[in-house]
Amino acid sequence: MHLLFLLTSALVLALVAATYALLPEVVGSAHKASSRESFALLTLFLGLLLPLLTSHGVMALVRRWPTGLNLPHRDYWLAPERREASLARVLKHLLRLAVLLQLQAMGQYLHVLLPQRPDWPQPGAAFWAAAQGLFLLALLLLIVALVRDFSRPPPPRGGHGSRGR
Repeated sequence: MHLLFLLTSALVLALVAATYALLPEVVGSAHKASSRESFALLTLFLGLLLPLLTSHGVMALVRRWPTGLNLPHRDYWLAPERREASLARVLKHLLRLAVLLQLQAMGQYLHVLLPQRPDWPQPGAAFWAAAQGLFLLALLLLIVALVRDFSRPPPPRGGHGSRGR
């Protein structure tokens, strides 16, 4: 997951760097306009800094203040013998969320950039709606995976349960 996060980070940076000059001086509509510089910086914030804070920033806080982590059965999952393995699993989920945020930021950037280049292929409204739907579905699946991963502690091993004697 770390490699994918690094690759999508590089992709965000490359996309903005390669296409910055193609953006108009003023980006947006008359009601919500910003300068090209502001828009590019916002995209870099949403595509690089926010995902970094979402993954590694949260993990730094959790390592400093583990009681701030809201997990079901937190006492079990953060017991000393399971703490590092559990935190590694939490980081995996956070990195998935970070990659989704990066993809969303790139999609928003392209949604603004593409109409400026009418000579390029133009996806229609259905494409953008489907992309948003996939983003929401991926978020939902991420939540389900996180809940399933930490829902219940496994049953104790090696114990002699009651056998009806």
